[in-house]
Amino acid sequence: MFSYPCYMYNINSFFIFSESAVNPLIKILLTFDILLAPSFITLLYYMGLLGIFLGGLSAIFAGKIIKGIMIVVVGTMLVRVGCEMWLVFFRMNEALQEIRKK
Repeated sequence: MFSYPCYMYNINSFFIFSESAVNPLIKILLTFDILLAPSFITLLYYMGLLGIFLGGLSAIFAGKIIKGIMIVVVGTMLVRVGCEMWLVFFRMNEALQEIRKK
């Protein structure tokens, strides 16, 4: 049996699309009220850090110690700044939605 966090679902309510009976998970996926991309950006950030670390480590083991250290230091900063820029865009969107609600 499938379980979803914090909700109990009735299989019959999946196909009823009135406002009160819409499955919250389907509503989240079909509307853009809640953005999913910030979670993916965080995941991409960690994957980028892992890739940079492995690239720097492989450069160090290849005998290019300075190049490996520079890859780790500069690469980490670039990935961080890039992900922060994307998150700023999403936070601006959230702030604009809050202003619109008021």
